[in-house]
Amino acid sequence: MPATAPAKGFRYTHSVTLSGQVNDSWSRTAVDNCSLQGSGTTTVSFAWKGAWKVGPIIDPHSGAHGRWVLMIKLADYHDPRPANVFDDPLALPSKTILVADLPSRLTSITTAFTGGATRVGSDCDPPEGRPCAGRTFTKKSNLSGVDRRRLSFNAFFNLPVSEDACTTGTVDGWSSTVFKNQDDVFIRMPKPTTLKRRKTVVLTGKDSGHQKIELDGSQLDETVTRTVTVTFKKL
Repeated sequence: MPATAPAKGFRYTHSVTLSGQVNDSWSRTAVDNCSLQGSGTTTVSFAWKGAWKVGPIIDPHSGAHGRWVLMIKLADYHDPRPANVFDDPLALPSKTILVADLPSRLTSITTAFTGGATRVGSDCDPPEGRPCAGRTFTKKSNLSGVDRRRLSFNAFFNLPVSEDACTTGTVDGWSSTVFKNQDDVFIRMPKPTTLKRRKTVVLTGKDSGHQKIELDGSQLDETVTRTVTVTFKKL
């Protein structure tokens, strides 16, 4: 639940944007008759739909030993803001109340594919369905503070995987045991003085995973990399 506090004297100091990419590079080597062989890459690119205004601070009372908090006003919690947010007199305090954490942001996701695989052997049935095709859709993703040194990024969308004639790797979600940090990508934050001093601060978080497994009569070799870039700009 978001913590709240009075907003007296509070002002937005930065805008924050976020983008990133997931690359799943795979290869399959046929072992059994009519099993798949080939290689390719699935690329998932994502970016927030616009920037958020925030007041990034280290809150000493949040978490075990304090943590980074991307402060926003309660009135700005929803995007876009509902037209009647101030119609009810009980909603007026939202002009002067802070929400501790930036809420989940709408995120544009685009998928793309290269390469492919075919069945190797004799008397093999042709693959059913359609080849892999890219598409664009919108889901949500979240950026929040973990401690005094890191932010954490978590995405709420699935990754495309094999379906009939479309051959890909096997990692089908942002959260996967193939990664060292199963759910999150961590972004190392600078010192607070760095955010105050520099006009633009660009931060990057990255992790990857690798697996070799036998799957449907083929030997699968798969490497997946996740990269997240967070940009703070002084207002």
